[in-house]
Order: sequence, then structure tokens, then C-alpha cells
Amino acid sequence: MRYEYIFNNDKDDFEHRIEGHKEDSWNVDMLLAPLILHLLKEVKEEKPGTPLIFNKNVPVEIHFAAPVDGEWTDVEHEANSKQWQWIIDEMIFAFDFIVNDCEYSDEMEASKKEADRVRNGTTLFGKYFQNLWT
Repeated sequence: MRYEYIFNNDKDDFEHRIEGHKEDSWNVDMLLAPLILHLLKEVKEEKPGTPLIFNKNVPVEIHFAAPVDGEWTDVEHEANSKQWQWIIDEMIFAFDFIVNDCEYSDEMEASKKEADRVRNGTTLFGKYFQNLWT
């Protein structure tokens, strides 16, 4: 599959061109995962703005109460940013595991934890897909 992202001066806009083969659809997850992983790493590096994170999506250790009045302090912004970075890290772990064809541990408990973490990372990707901007 070939993907181009080109600026069109005539339209003053970007164009997307995708050339693919029928075989590309046989394993879509493995086709998209490297691109997703690469872009997630770029988003993390850019230190983007942060969306509002729901505490149910992050570990209890990083929960915080968002202000009811909408007036955020620096402490609350920092806490929200920490949650967002944790979510991005979980997504990166999941897609890195998929891309690098990592094998689950031999120990059943460790294997279950890895599988749960991959599932969580891909679920978070779906939940926060529209927040992946810098």
C-alpha cells in the first residue's frame, strides 16, 4: 500500500491519495498498526493539549476531581496532562506489541496481564481517537 499526503496549491488544501492492493485488506490490523504506532509516538513527543479524561479510564493512583465551576488550576491541568500521557503510553504499548509481533509470556498470569494491557491500549485508542491532535 502506498499513501501520499500532498499539499495542493491550487486548492490551498491537503490531498490524500491511497494506492492499495486487494491483499492489503487481508490483514488490516498489521497494515495500519505500524502507521498508528509511529503517529502515536509523534503525538507523545509533541506534548499536545489534553482532552478531558474520565477517571474510569486511568489507574486510581492518577485520579483527580475536575473542577465543577470549570476554573482549572495549574495543579488540575498537570493532573489531567499526566492522565493523558498515561493513556498515550498505553496505546503505544499496545501497538508496539502488535507491530513487533511480541509473544505473550510463558506464565499464564503474565500472559493474561499482557493481553489485557494490549486490549486496554487498543480500546483507549478507540475511545480517544478524535483527541489525537497536536
